[in-house]
Order: sequence, then C-alpha cells, then structure tokens
Amino acid sequence: MAPGAAATLIGILEVLVLTATGSAAHAATPATCDMRLRVALTPDVPNPRDAGLLNSLLSEHPGYWLTLQRQDLDNASVLVVDLTGPGPEDNCKGVVKAMRKDARVWSVEVQRHPAGTADAAPDAAAAGTGVGGYSL
Repeated sequence: MAPGAAATLIGILEVLVLTATGSAAHAATPATCDMRLRVALTPDVPNPRDAGLLNSLLSEHPGYWLTLQRQDLDNASVLVVDLTGPGPEDNCKGVVKAMRKDARVWSVEVQRHPAGTADAAPDAAAAGTGVGGYSL
C-alpha cells in the first residue's frame, strides 16, 4: 500500500471511530422531562407560591421537580412552573395527567415541551376544567 493511501485510510478510520463514538454517547443519554407549565390552582389555595404545595403536587412522582418561574400578576392562583425529572416523555405526560387530577388544580397547560417534540394541539377537555389547555 502506498504511504499516501495508508494516511488516507487512517484518516477515514479516525472519522468513523469519532462518529460512532459520538452516536453511541448520544444514544446512551437518558431522556429527560423538561416542560414549562401554566398551572391554575383553585381560589381556596391559601398560598400558591408555597414550596410545600408545589412539592405535594408531585408526591406520587419521586425524582420530579416543579420550579416556580413566576406568578401571574392579575391572578395569584396562576403559576408558571418548570417540570423536570427523568424521562421518557410518556413519564412526563403521566406526571401532568396526575397533576390535573389533584383537587387543588383547576387546570394545567403545557407551554413548552421537551426539546425535539412537537407541541400538542389545544384541547380544553384535556385540562379537565374546560378552561383550555393542551393535550398530552
């Protein structure tokens, strides 16, 4: 084999190894849940910003977190939170579904889905209140 051909072959093999290694590392990355939610609580919730309340909404889902981003200035019962935790997306959907069933929750709207997924279409019935929401 000519010296130039050997160098070319080595270069090609290096590219293939790097590409395969990068693909394997990407495939090994576990899916995560990362959603922005608009949560409307019932008016009888005394302190919607209470960390204990946010934690209790996820009591059946260890490993998931709600991080308060902001409270609606016009309606103190409406919060924007980030839901994070282990994936895959079906697990995220299950957490949102459970939150919608909580008696203190009036509605949950998904405002942002995990990266790489399509936004859901509006569906008022999915929120469980007829107030409007996004189906999951």
